[in-house]
Order: sequence, then C-alpha cells, then structure tokens
Amino acid sequence: MARIKRRLICRGYEMDARQRVSPTSLTRYMEHLRWEAIFDQAFGLGALFQSGGRMVVRAQDLWVGAPATHGTELELDLTLARVGNSSVTFAERATRVADGVEVARAFVTGVVLDGANKPTRVPDVIRAAVEAEEIPSTPSFAQAVPHDAFSRTVSIRPSDLDTLLHVNQSRYVDFVDDTRTLRKAAVPGAPSLPHPSRIVLDYRRETHMGHDLLARACALDDDANTLAVDLCDAIDGELVSRARIS
Repeated sequence: MARIKRRLICRGYEMDARQRVSPTSLTRYMEHLRWEAIFDQAFGLGALFQSGGRMVVRAQDLWVGAPATHGTELELDLTLARVGNSSVTFAERATRVADGVEVARAFVTGVVLDGANKPTRVPDVIRAAVEAEEIPSTPSFAQAVPHDAFSRTVSIRPSDLDTLLHVNQSRYVDFVDDTRTLRKAAVPGAPSLPHPSRIVLDYRRETHMGHDLLARACALDDDANTLAVDLCDAIDGELVSRARIS
C-alpha cells in the first residue's frame, strides 16, 4: 500500500513562546507531506491536479504529543486512511528520530473538486492507494458558541493566503490557539494554560481578503477542559470554521 516517509530538522524560528515547535508549524509539516504526495505516482494525486482538479481541506484533527525543539529531527509518515465518494482522509504522523516518540499525528480530510470547483468522485487510482487505519472519533460540532461569549476580531492579511488565494488551512490553527490564549488573558486570576494537546477544525467555507473573522470562544457544557471556537465572517456572520481545542 502507498506510504510516504520524509525526514526534516526542526528550526528555532518554528518554536513558539512555550519553547517548543508550535501547533501551526506541526500542521505545516503535515501539509508539506501532502504536497509530497501530489508528486508521488502511487497516490495518483498528481494526475488529479494535472487534469484541472484540486483538493481543499474540509476537516483537520491534530493531536500534539511530545515536544520538539530546534534541531529535533523528525520522521514524517503519511498514508491514505479512508476514501469517500468525493473525499479522502490522510493519516499523518511525526515522530522523533532519536527515540521514536510521537510528536504529533493528524487526520486530514480533503474534498476533491473538478475544474468547475464542484465536488467530484475520487479517481479509482487514488482509491487503490488506501491503507486502512483507525480514525478517532471527533467531538460534536453541534454546540454553537453563544454571541455573548468572549470574542475578538481576526484580521485577514495577504500573507494568510495560499496558492488557491484563500486563507491557508494552517492559519486557522493559529486563529484558534491565539483565541484560547487571549480568552485566558481576559479572565483575571485564570490558571496558566498547558500546551494544546488536540485541535480539531471543521471548515465550512473559504475565506478571502476583505473578509475578516469574528472569533467567539466558550467552554463546552460537557467538557470544561475543551474550548469551543466559532470563526464567523465579520460582515455577514456566516460560520466559516468551527473548532475544538484542549
């Protein structure tokens, strides 16, 4: 079955104020591996893009494990874990080469679009690359964040855009992580926050320049350790992405 492995060395500027490689940097490592898959014939993704199709991220589930710092060598591993009618789910891992300890794992679902940007059936050549892997259940996204919850405005910058000219999926990890930290800072006497252990994102629509976001956050009714974050269009109020961070 198809599997891609790559190695990289973490760089100091990818660390955050918590003195370890940030969740967003880990997300970008995973994205790099998916780009590698585009050019790997075993997955058939290259043919999809060459024919005018593309793939957009629909959901992302990032689990953060042991720390990585400047100079840590990681081995990245990607498999194609599940294929739906028009979607594919990648299972990705990052482990420390020195001791084999897991630094992060991610389950990323992408939707295959045709030349007219409409969902289309996943090509058979991609289906043939599936290597079944258990995918963890995700928390419920049914609960919306109340309008009177903590909120902040997220300004969309040109540097947030990717080659598809919409906000890159990894930037949302920063939006959610920053909202968690700013909410904590707004509560006098609140305990310090641990490094995030899991960030789950459900993407509802694309965001472009000129469409700033309003981020709202609250604790979940049934899990005080997990924060619910809604990212809505600041103009029309439509939900752009819903997240859970713990």
